[in-house]
Amino acid sequence: MQMIRSFNSVGQGGFYTEHFANGFKVVYDCGTSSEQIHLIREIDSVFKKNDTINAVFISHFHEDHISGLEYLLDNFHVENIFIPLLTEENKVLTLLKYVSTGAPNEFSFEFILRPERAISSKDRILDRHTNI
Repeated sequence: MQMIRSFNSVGQGGFYTEHFANGFKVVYDCGTSSEQIHLIREIDSVFKKNDTINAVFISHFHEDHISGLEYLLDNFHVENIFIPLLTEENKVLTLLKYVSTGAPNEFSFEFILRPERAISSKDRILDRHTNI
């Protein structure tokens, strides 16, 4: 099966996509610590409004890997999100790092602490096919 993997230019950060011939779409990380508008433009050049993204994989919770997740959830149908497991201690340490380098936005803060709540606060309907 044919697959196209792209390393999308977003400045300092990670946003990688795969498009399979059968229409399956995957995102690996989605963030930047550069101007957010560059990330949004890149996302909009890769996906059409209301596209289905079958899987989003988040490697870690740094801003340059998650700052675009809220935009993905607001503008596309994301079926599955896969995130690393963090202990409560690691969540606090991650947030302390955020605060020391600049406050995270409300969504990112909630996503690190309580990912299910952050996603459901975006009025997403989590069905049995959605994995968090």
